[in-house]
Amino acid sequence: MSASKKLLEKKNDQELLNQLKNDNLDPPELNALAFELLQERGHVFDPGETARIKNQIIHKQNKDHLQ
Repeated sequence: MSASKKLLEKKNDQELLNQLKNDNLDPPELNALAFELLQERGHVFDPGETARIKNQIIHKQNKDHLQ
């Protein structure tokens, strides 16, 4: 298990949700892990939220590759 995942696992659901809602400077991998952890914890995202989060992650990955 990666160190990043271990750190994220210590956060509560609200902290993880805030990480996903804020268009912050975190690497896209951290947001993907936060999304995965919330799903594992039983959080249900509506289709619009899921699409927004996945698009945000993809956008950040593409932006990182261009730099």
